[in-house]
Amino acid sequence: MTTALAHGLVLTLDPERTILRDGTVAFDEDGTIVAVGPSRETLASLRPGTEVVDCSRCVLTPGFVDAHAHLGEEVMRGLVPDAAPPDEWLPRWLLPAYAALTPEDERLSAELGIAQMLLTGTTTFCEAGTLLDWRSAADVVVETGIRGQLGRWAWDLPPEPAAMRRTTDEVLAACEDLVTGVRATGSARLTGAVILLGIGTASPALLTGAAALAGRLDAPLATMYASVAPEHGGTSLPLAALGEAGWLAPRTKLTHAVYVSEADVAELARAGVSVAHCPTAALRHVKGIHRHGLVPEMLAQGIPVALGGDSANGSNHLDVLRLMYLAATLYKDFRMDPTMVPPETALEMATLHGARALGLADEIGSLEPGKRADVVVFSTDHPEWRPLLHPVQNLVLTATDRSIESVWVDGRKVVDRGTLLTIDLPRLLERVDSAAAALLDRIGLQAPWTWPAR
Repeated sequence: MTTALAHGLVLTLDPERTILRDGTVAFDEDGTIVAVGPSRETLASLRPGTEVVDCSRCVLTPGFVDAHAHLGEEVMRGLVPDAAPPDEWLPRWLLPAYAALTPEDERLSAELGIAQMLLTGTTTFCEAGTLLDWRSAADVVVETGIRGQLGRWAWDLPPEPAAMRRTTDEVLAACEDLVTGVRATGSARLTGAVILLGIGTASPALLTGAAALAGRLDAPLATMYASVAPEHGGTSLPLAALGEAGWLAPRTKLTHAVYVSEADVAELARAGVSVAHCPTAALRHVKGIHRHGLVPEMLAQGIPVALGGDSANGSNHLDVLRLMYLAATLYKDFRMDPTMVPPETALEMATLHGARALGLADEIGSLEPGKRADVVVFSTDHPEWRPLLHPVQNLVLTATDRSIESVWVDGRKVVDRGTLLTIDLPRLLERVDSAAAALLDRIGLQAPWTWPAR
């Protein structure tokens, strides 16, 4: 049966960036969009028996894309003290917790992250390459109805924690197992990627081998790159070396990319590489984006710059609405230039650029016939939406998740008026609390409930 979301104000994000004041998005039973256009003409063209959902007084947008999210960390949200030095985050706090995760912990953590994403309008995400038991996360993606791209923990240099020590060959075999295993599930909403953790944890052999593997499997390739400030011990592999390893290609996504030069930006643009920008995590991780970030230059050169929520101890959230707001305001202030990253561009970053960064540009990112029916429906019966003088400004600069009326993925409604339809949220929250307490007991850490010294 065809379903029509009718009479809404539709931000299509099509090539012409069409905005329909009274528009309809129609999709068939398999979740393919079959028509987008003015309601009168579109509804008249649909076959009898179409289910018409009244979306008057609503704004319809493509589903948002979170291009960099650490799902396994959700169960340890708030573990790292706010004043912890950047060089302590991983060794003192996060790595002991990650190494102690059980498959059930990872499943609960993934479900918690996906719950937050769906409730805030994210319909597609990319796990940032920190899954230990990827099958647990894959099961949750299938069951919850979201669209997900998965990556597994992949490094070959750090000797600790011992439970995560891997050789180059073991890492490459594990990455291949993930990509082929995800494809074997048969789920059209699941994809796998070759993702390295980065930040000095991959040998030259692993960098070269990962690029070759992604090419052989025709899979996306990603890593975190140039993200740590020199004053915090950060060093960046020269972009030329990354190119020699085979990474400067359209399949590649580099996350953060704060410490790059304008010449590097030009080279990334020529190579067709995408960048995942994580503004809230950058601010809390003191990455120095106000001094060094070249996101406006990347956008000006045509680089797809996607948005990422990052981690439960960085951003501490997976809310693309908040990411859009920051993307549209940070650089205006840092550069003292109101023309930097307009709201329209921030919305493109959350949709079209995210789709491109994940290799899914033909499927998602805009509301067009032939693409998947991933749609967020916002009710304008909330103060932040009125008056409706500029719908994109209202969406990017003002809207919150409380105005989300419904969320659809692949033509299936997964959120209805703030209620998750595919997740038992109260039960999930109880189980997460128990799992987090048990995890901290196993590793001998406690949440840092101390008031900062004055």
